[in-house]
Amino acid sequence: MSDDIVGVLLEPLVKAIQQSAGSDLWRHGTRLASDPRVTIESVDEDEIEVRIPREKGILTWLVSLYPNDDEWCCDCPSPRETCEHVCAAIIAADMRSKGGTTAQTDEVIVGQLHYVLERDGATLRFRRSIQRGDEEEPLRHNLGRLAKDPEFVSSVLVHERDLDIEMVLNKGLNARLGRERVPELFKLLQTAPKISLDSVPIRVSSKRTEPVLGVERSQGGAFVRLKPDPSIEEVFENGIVRRGNVLHPLGDGGLSASETRQYSRGRFVPDGELTRFMTVELPDLEARVDVHWSEGSPPELHTYAPKVHLVTRRAGNTLHVCAELIYGESDAPLARVVNQELEVLGDTIPLRDIDEEERLTEELRTDLGLRLGVEATLRDEHALSFSERLRQSETDVDDDVLRYFHPVDALVAQLDIGHDDFTPQFRAGSRLVDPTRVLEAWSRGDKYVPLTDGGFAPLPQEWLAKCGLILTELMEAKALNGQLPKASLPDLGRLCAALDLEVPDAIEGLQSWIEGFTSTPQPILPKDLQATLRDYQYDAVAWLCALRQEGFGALLADDMGLGKTLQALTVIRGRTLVIAPTSVMYNWEKEARRFRPSLNVARFHGPNRRLDPSADITITTYALLRIDQELLQGIDWDMIVLDEAQSIKNPSSQVAQAAFGLRAHFRLALTGTPVENRLEELWSQFRFLNPGLLGTMSGFQSRYSKPIERGDRLAGTTLRARLKPFMLRRMKRDVAHELPPRTDIVLRVELSEEERTVYEALRLSTRREVRQLMERGGTTFQVLEALLRLRQ
Repeated sequence: MSDDIVGVLLEPLVKAIQQSAGSDLWRHGTRLASDPRVTIESVDEDEIEVRIPREKGILTWLVSLYPNDDEWCCDCPSPRETCEHVCAAIIAADMRSKGGTTAQTDEVIVGQLHYVLERDGATLRFRRSIQRGDEEEPLRHNLGRLAKDPEFVSSVLVHERDLDIEMVLNKGLNARLGRERVPELFKLLQTAPKISLDSVPIRVSSKRTEPVLGVERSQGGAFVRLKPDPSIEEVFENGIVRRGNVLHPLGDGGLSASETRQYSRGRFVPDGELTRFMTVELPDLEARVDVHWSEGSPPELHTYAPKVHLVTRRAGNTLHVCAELIYGESDAPLARVVNQELEVLGDTIPLRDIDEEERLTEELRTDLGLRLGVEATLRDEHALSFSERLRQSETDVDDDVLRYFHPVDALVAQLDIGHDDFTPQFRAGSRLVDPTRVLEAWSRGDKYVPLTDGGFAPLPQEWLAKCGLILTELMEAKALNGQLPKASLPDLGRLCAALDLEVPDAIEGLQSWIEGFTSTPQPILPKDLQATLRDYQYDAVAWLCALRQEGFGALLADDMGLGKTLQALTVIRGRTLVIAPTSVMYNWEKEARRFRPSLNVARFHGPNRRLDPSADITITTYALLRIDQELLQGIDWDMIVLDEAQSIKNPSSQVAQAAFGLRAHFRLALTGTPVENRLEELWSQFRFLNPGLLGTMSGFQSRYSKPIERGDRLAGTTLRARLKPFMLRRMKRDVAHELPPRTDIVLRVELSEEERTVYEALRLSTRREVRQLMERGGTTFQVLEALLRLRQ
């Protein structure tokens, strides 16, 4: 990821952390960020990991920053939500994204551990040194002792990995490596930045290098023995081998101690035992160690005729067929031909008949259109036709699968409608078929649906063309909790109309109300409202009150600055939960006290947070919604407000799942960006507001998201019409005539004596820097960058 992109992502996170930390912690973090040992370990658009040196000791704290979620965490034990290490991490990451440095001076060179391996006869010795730039000095004490040396702590970067390596070495500084320590040590050394062997840079791998098992045909049998891997260039006595510039632990090939001794000496297998060895013992050995064959003739083989066997399997209404050549019986084959090679399956090795194999292969291609070893996929009528041909042929085939592929009576559809529910039925003769399977088959474009006890029933295509889409959406909506949500009742009315069935009065009335939703009755404003609503705000309050009365959720997506918070506060009637980003939580509290002074406002926040049952408005954050979801989900709220509702744009995230489980009479989502990247974000928000309105996620993608991405205008028009009653969006240009003129407010800030001293020092140095830049022909951008540092 480029630093420019990281900088854009970090801007809101910098502000949020600085606001959360306060001036004292932020100054402390600035001092910590100047430590040259601060390390940015990983950067991507979802997470940035930064290591901050501990003020005592040689280890570091790990800080994780999540720019997309405005969240952060540190593994230090601080009880604060924001600690000085988080401040240091965001300052370091921000400076890196802007091409700067967090170090106070360029004269400090941070050292790191260098691991050195040296030959000592037929074995290897191991030691450590400290490397600073081009200079290197031996490590004369163990790290535990050096951790008490302030000069070492401030100038050498030590990782947890280095301490783990010291534990494996048992604090040894210069010692021969014991064979038992090599695998664990090499696993840790894989991530070390610098390793050398006799002053030559080298890498290590924890992957063991195994010997190979050679089989040589000889007079009267075969000789089997272990051989070294030809790629190994050097072997050390302490269980280490070298391949080029990589060291590996030496393995034993997965063999037992007795097997290793036996095959190291060599084992002769006489011809009488060779078949058994090849079919029983050798496959077991090949699973654990590489086997190399030398030239020589195979043992005595037996004569059997090859035959074609069809392996079949069923997946729904699809038949998969794969032809294979076997020797022996289909229920107990001795061997099969795989990629023109014979794969022996038992103790007996058959003699191949290549001419007969070729004849059967050609016959298979001309008669059935199949190729040996290539799976054929057949669906619907093609599968039914193929299965009939197989029944009439003499080909060896699995009848247990083919018995499913035969036609049965066509499906007959029936629909029972209640005042707020429906029950679809599909019958093939006397057998009931699951409606979900029928609709899935139809949505895939299939012509048949498989029955659970065998057979394929033709789909009622004409009936499904008229009602299939509506019925699919209704089934998806009902599947959420077993009941049809109120937002889906108009769809049930359209289904009745399509089938010329009588529409229940309750459904017909609601359908008319939603489809004709163009005006709303005047709302009764709360008596304690301390604000005069503009016309567009009054219209939104009327719209919200109407949806609230009918039991629907609402998405208010006005442009930023049009007063979404005020409009939401105006419709609060009972106990309300407001969930907002941490950065705007305090603004909600201030606005609530300003516009609705009679309401009791409480924050649910901080380490000692408690719910106030007497509060009219409870304000919390998305992070705490995720943490305390059981507590918040256990309350029947009158109203729930999600501010910056794009925070639940990922329906599989923990915070979105927590929001879906909340209970309320009226649900309201506020956002200026209902869709940032993908239409699925809109589905997630309406899953919270009006569950079932947009069906399941997969259904939404197939009916709306993917067609709209392909440019399907009808899908876009249908989606807009579906959401229009429940979503209100006004841009500033739409209501510009109602907005007041811009007001400029100049705020003057007096610097403290300490701040003035720092500023003057920076100003003088910047002045000299700018003068030197101009004399050298510096660019305007460089001058502006220097001025920007003064502003910061």
